[in-house]
Amino acid sequence: MPVTEHETPDAVRTAKKRLKRRLRDEVRAVRRASKREAREASARRGNGHDLNAFLERTHARAAEAAAAALAAAASAACATQAMEACARRGKDHDVDAFVERTRARTVEAAAVAAAKAAPAAQEEGAEAANQTALEEFRKNCSANVCKHIYAKLPFFRASGLSADCLLSQDVAALPRRRVAVVGAGPVGLWAALVLAEKYRKLGNHVCKRRRPDTPDVVVMEARAASDHCSRTDIRIVLSEKTLTLLNRKTHSGRFVSGMPVADIEQALLDQLQKISPETKVLFNSDVSEPGKMVADGNFDCVFWAAGRRSLPTSERRKLACEVVSGDSQRVLFVQLNGPLAGGSVAELLSSDLASKAKQASGCPKLTVTLRPGVNDVCTGSLWIHGFPAEMAEAAVAGRSPTMQSIADAVDWALGLAATGVAAPLHLAAEALQQRLQPTECSSRWVEASFWSSDRVVCEMDGGCPLVLMGDAAMGRPFLTGTTLNHHFWDVFRLIDEVDWTHDGTSLSCGRFDAHGRRYLDMIRRISEFQRRDTPAPSLPLVMSAAAEVDKVQVEVNPIALALAPSAPSLPRPPSAAKLPAVS
Repeated sequence: MPVTEHETPDAVRTAKKRLKRRLRDEVRAVRRASKREAREASARRGNGHDLNAFLERTHARAAEAAAAALAAAASAACATQAMEACARRGKDHDVDAFVERTRARTVEAAAVAAAKAAPAAQEEGAEAANQTALEEFRKNCSANVCKHIYAKLPFFRASGLSADCLLSQDVAALPRRRVAVVGAGPVGLWAALVLAEKYRKLGNHVCKRRRPDTPDVVVMEARAASDHCSRTDIRIVLSEKTLTLLNRKTHSGRFVSGMPVADIEQALLDQLQKISPETKVLFNSDVSEPGKMVADGNFDCVFWAAGRRSLPTSERRKLACEVVSGDSQRVLFVQLNGPLAGGSVAELLSSDLASKAKQASGCPKLTVTLRPGVNDVCTGSLWIHGFPAEMAEAAVAGRSPTMQSIADAVDWALGLAATGVAAPLHLAAEALQQRLQPTECSSRWVEASFWSSDRVVCEMDGGCPLVLMGDAAMGRPFLTGTTLNHHFWDVFRLIDEVDWTHDGTSLSCGRFDAHGRRYLDMIRRISEFQRRDTPAPSLPLVMSAAAEVDKVQVEVNPIALALAPSAPSLPRPPSAAKLPAVS
């Protein structure tokens, strides 16, 4: 500010100081007012000690305000709607007119809905018609495929049925071969399964329905259903070739080497019931008279797979299929219980126990085989054989009580010979005890021998063939580990090479000629059966009556098999001893 001539510099300075003081006071007053408002706001919030509570109260007040606003809006909307309704009704002066207008609007809405629903109904009707036509097309295609497939079956070619009348035939009433399988062990179930599997497909296609040429199979088992699949104490060593066959035919991977017999039976039974539910498995069916069973069930063929001594001796003599025993030896079986201090069974299987036993006993042919045990039965088992026969002459029959060592169990089984002629066997047992160190063990004697029937294809009264299978036909000592493997392959080859279609002719023994000759060649080839020196039987010059009938049928019907005469029985060698009767 410029200084005039009437103002002195002091007056100017005084005015500036007064102005600055006023401005300072105003600023202070503003600050004091701001602080006062802050203190009041802080007091309202609780002095900053409970900000969350303040926020909650603020949210509550905001919610109350929003609710009040919504209530006011709803009230206004209701009032507006009431006013509009009152206007439409003519302010309650013309209710009848309102009702008429409402009915008109309802009729109009129904007409619009019907117009919209008509195309949808037409589409649904068209879809239903198309579905019906599709089902009819599928049915006709299935019928044509069935006629085409059935026309290729030998059964219909032989019976002279035309393709047009196939569907009109009651397939279930068509004649089929009836096969009885006696014994639901591994071999009997395997025979029924292979027979069902053979007629399960036509070419490479699986038939959803049972083919009309599939034979009817009935499996008869003497054991009760609760006792079936219960032999868990016997383990079977299956070769790689047999495992491949079993897993391929059952379409599974359930078969492994060393599995118990119970698991084998269960796997075969499950697969049989899966692919052939029509196959009957009858438990508690003890068959002692095959001829009566054939007459009662009208069977065309009987597979006898019930075990080594299941067929009575009188029946075997009548059918000329008596059993002859070959080489035989006594085997000392030692059952091991509890944990083994010498290591696990899996580790000990790779150890050479036989060498230790030979070195301790001085017997060069002594053989020791360790087998894994079964859960809840035993840890493992030892099979001792190959020792001189005089060591077992004073053997004690029966099972020994539970012992603390292998040496004690073997001494009990040897009896008085343990300190005499069988002392080397005691030394071998001590060496095995030192290596295995079982907690408990017991012992018993087992007879291991070769046996064979004079023949496996027999003709019963009426011409029905009876085919011996499994141990009922032949067997080797379990020590070889090949018995059940051989049975599986024998059954597979037999069923695969025979045509089981009912072609109107009887199923004579001649159809199993190849199987019978394979069996005779095998038991002559293996010297332990004591059949090697027996000359091969010569073919008969005259066929049986059944074979003659089959030959005539072959000449008339080209699809029937050319049947050879049944396999003759072998002469019994002088050195072969008949098996003793089982009491």
